[in-house]
Amino acid sequence: MANQQGGGAQQGQRPRKAYIGNITGAASHGGLIQITSAAHKLRTGDHVTISSVGGCVEANAAWVVTVTGANTFDCNGSTFTNAYTSGGSFKRG
Repeated sequence: MANQQGGGAQQGQRPRKAYIGNITGAASHGGLIQITSAAHKLRTGDHVTISSVGGCVEANAAWVVTVTGANTFDCNGSTFTNAYTSGGSFKRG
């Protein structure tokens, strides 16, 4: 699994506060893991740590994300392999 790690806040920007969100789904989006989390409050380039996802256990890691919708985001560098079954959460920051 190729996790994408990177720096903190962009130059001239304040670091964002930590935030925890619930995961309600994971699916393949062009081969990447796409996470569903209602009103996730993330921005493209945010760093998250995902844990406790059932089924799609390959999602349980640290990622840089690309926002694909108000309720979805992709895990950059991920590979979707196993079907989502239940649960999960993410922490930004």
